[in-house]
Amino acid sequence: MTVKKDYQFATEEYVNNKTSQIIQVSKGGTGQTSFTLDNILLGNGTDPIKTINILPVTLGGTGQTSFTRNQILLGQGQNNIGSIETISGALYATNSTDAPHFGTLPIQQGGTGKTGFVNNAIVVGNQNNELKQINSSKGAFYSTDTNAEPQFGILPISLGGTGATTAEEAKINLNISPMKIKFISGTNYKLIFSNVEEIDFPSGDNNENNNSDDEEVIAVAQPDDSSTP
Repeated sequence: MTVKKDYQFATEEYVNNKTSQIIQVSKGGTGQTSFTLDNILLGNGTDPIKTINILPVTLGGTGQTSFTRNQILLGQGQNNIGSIETISGALYATNSTDAPHFGTLPIQQGGTGKTGFVNNAIVVGNQNNELKQINSSKGAFYSTDTNAEPQFGILPISLGGTGATTAEEAKINLNISPMKIKFISGTNYKLIFSNVEEIDFPSGDNNENNNSDDEEVIAVAQPDDSSTP
């Protein structure tokens, strides 16, 4: 028994017409006719497959194709990751919402607010402003009052100094004058220093050189007239 087979051969035109149609995702296709080389394919429900060449932040990417060497990356919500160029200085932000930047670290961020100091200068606070420096100078370093800016100079008497730069000036400022002590034969002489300490001088009976004409000059604080013995 001979079986007759019925073959139907598709023409080239027929094939081209059928294959030129885009097969949708719902039919097992992509919904696209072509894809760019190295693109990433993304499912899009029953709609045609999407393609992207840069993975966005929302899909775990950066949204960028490259970064400059040593740049600092900054998050920007769901937008593409940003970056800032690295330059000399400290990286800091002035508050929690501002983007950080490089620069001289201010007092508020734990820095000094300055890029350098003069050799041997004294550094002092300046509230919330950058630290101040007082150049070293000849003299004592002191302040005249609480929280007053300190300075170099001649230490005044009110702060324990003499207010002078020479011994003679100091004697004048402190009201110090020489007092002549005369040893008189047969007499004990008592001298009071600043109305506090009393010193007895022995009699000159046993010393022939201590006569009424011998004098010893001693620099002491001038006692009050009421305290003179």
